Amino acid sequence: ASGTLVVVAFYLIAQMVGAGGLIPFFAGAIGLWVAPFAWREEILNAVLIYGAVILSFIGAVHWGLALRLPCGESEAWRRFGLGVTPALIGWAALLTEPVIALGILMLTFSAMYPVEGPVLRGVAPPWYGRLRAWLSAGVVLSLLLALLGLELNMKPEFTAAIPGDDYG
Repeated sequence: ASGTLVVVAFYLIAQMVGAGGLIPFFAGAIGLWVAPFAWREEILNAVLIYGAVILSFIGAVHWGLALRLPCGESEAWRRFGLGVTPALIGWAALLTEPVIALGILMLTFSAMYPVEGPVLRGVAPPWYGRLRAWLSAGVVLSLLLALLGLELNMKPEFTAAIPGDDYG
């Protein structure tokens, strides 16, 4: 029974910390809707950079498992490849226009969950897939909200009615 309690505690801790990791995504997305116009470019940059960082984190899970668990050469290539690919995609996204970058991040977060599932089955804790599913859904939703906020609210004419907004 104590082993079960440890697993439950780890899962609850991972859920809480994971939920905390969604805060910058949703704060940035909301900021693109409500913050003064002068702040929105910085907010957008923060969301994009954080997205690239979190993709690196997702890759790091695979890198760590590849280092920890011995496997054959083809499996090692797959694990190490999944370890570095998200970081490279996140970095490349930062080199594009913001709308394209948001699209790349959304697609990558959406694709990583089904791509990594078979690799992690039997290697990661059984609850990890459920955790990744709702965290990935939250990230993609927040990035979609950011994209809509970018498209609808980044131009001064859409925020002209906000008192005290400085359009520079």
